[in-house]
Amino acid sequence: MQEMAALLMQYGVNSVIGDFYGAELTVELFTKQGISYQRSEESASDIYLQAIPLFSTGKIEAPDNPVLRRELMLLERRTRIGGKDVITHPSGLHDDLANAMTGAVIAAYRTRAASGEIVLGPSMVTAATDYGLVDDFDHTWPEVSRW
Repeated sequence: MQEMAALLMQYGVNSVIGDFYGAELTVELFTKQGISYQRSEESASDIYLQAIPLFSTGKIEAPDNPVLRRELMLLERRTRIGGKDVITHPSGLHDDLANAMTGAVIAAYRTRAASGEIVLGPSMVTAATDYGLVDDFDHTWPEVSRW
């Protein structure tokens, strides 16, 4: 956690938004390092639903990363009773990188003009891997792709 906090501080980041994973422990660990941890008001599913039209129209892009691509491609969309759509990962699999990337892109997109494009750079995904937030993967970056 100290290394992650140091990296955040290098970029002038003193607060993060995350999910409810780890209950109060996550909040406490970040707070001890001087980082404010806010819980997202939106679920991962809500964030994925917001991202669909942005990916579909090419307004946002992500690196051509095998772990990220796999997690995004395996997401499942289901309609619950009452008509609400829910997007989540299949049972037994993970969507940590897809969730973090999509949440960051949606947050950034909200602060940009609708005509702007956001490209998530390799260093952002590499940092997530280096700090154990996602499984290790090949750090070569052929090119940014749309999907």
